[in-house]
Amino acid sequence: MNQRSARKIRSSSAKGGRGKGVERQVSADGVYTNHRFMQSLGALVGLTGQIQTKTNETFEGIFTTLSQNFDLVLDMAHPVAAGDPNTINPDEIKRKMIFQAQDIVTIKVSNVDPDYATKD
Repeated sequence: MNQRSARKIRSSSAKGGRGKGVERQVSADGVYTNHRFMQSLGALVGLTGQIQTKTNETFEGIFTTLSQNFDLVLDMAHPVAAGDPNTINPDEIKRKMIFQAQDIVTIKVSNVDPDYATKD
């Protein structure tokens, strides 16, 4: 193998082995098309949040992600007791809960720092 072909192999593998001129087109759909909204939601990932549903149930967990249809995912989710919101029953904790957008009434997230991205 000469130097020229070795260089060619290295350059194509540095691009993920895709070869020259191949580009992947990704299109945004749904809420993903609103860049400011997505940036704001990105700051919430990893924070504790509460979701109130149409059935008047409130669940708390770690905000993980959302779909293009604004379906939300909470990890380590559990119901919030109406009488004592600080009590958590370990048997009721779900590793992951998905909430469809049409079932969500309110979303609350605590300890949000809106200036996080601009701090030194």
